[in-house]
Amino acid sequence: MQTSLTSLILMLGIFGAAAGCVSRAEVDALRESTNAMRQELTQAQLHVMRIASQAENMEREWYSERFCRSEKPDKPEKPEKPDKNPTPEKNFKFAARINEFITQVQASVPSACTEVNMESSMNFMHTQAYANTFYSPGQSADVMHPARREYLLDMVDPKRVHPSTRFLVLVQPAEETEDSRHVAMKLGEEFRDLVKNELAPKRELRLLGPHLLPCRMRKEIQRLFNGPMDVTLPKEPKEGQPRVRVWLLRTDC
Repeated sequence: MQTSLTSLILMLGIFGAAAGCVSRAEVDALRESTNAMRQELTQAQLHVMRIASQAENMEREWYSERFCRSEKPDKPEKPEKPDKNPTPEKNFKFAARINEFITQVQASVPSACTEVNMESSMNFMHTQAYANTFYSPGQSADVMHPARREYLLDMVDPKRVHPSTRFLVLVQPAEETEDSRHVAMKLGEEFRDLVKNELAPKRELRLLGPHLLPCRMRKEIQRLFNGPMDVTLPKEPKEGQPRVRVWLLRTDC
């Protein structure tokens, strides 16, 4: 590339010195040098893009290895045999199960009742940070309790978002009907856009979804999720009333 650039500069110098006395051969040589330099420049740009992509992937892997973990401590298990270094293998299996869940959910048919492995589902939902909110069918996504909004803002706080971080939007329809699933998915899309455009504007969050909550999980949700933010807040539709539930889950796995 340096040789071509030097040749082009010399050609330009000759062209300028000769004023109107340039031959056709010299013009053709100048054009050929220009084309050669453009090709080398294109190849260099492609090479830089490949290096940048590799660097980005390596950075995500590094952050994933560091931050892919349970947000809640696992119950201690009695090991069968002593293990000198159990953490890498455990983290690898943990990340694999979470990725399995995300892959299965993403591969599902939109607005269909998705069947996903229950073990993977529970493992994912239980161990990663999440925020959720309840809506009446037909409500706008920005109609939420202030406490919900504050919790969402904390979820997308720049200090908690790394190159490996992904967010998954899941929705639970009010009823198991096609119309209800359609309404839930539309609300999920509004919720995703709210997070992207209002809560984290001008930031490139990796947002996945919305996707329907796997069918087999819906009967287990009430029993398994009973934390402070899983209860109905004032002015939200109460349990037993038609309501759509929307989750935002954060993971580095």
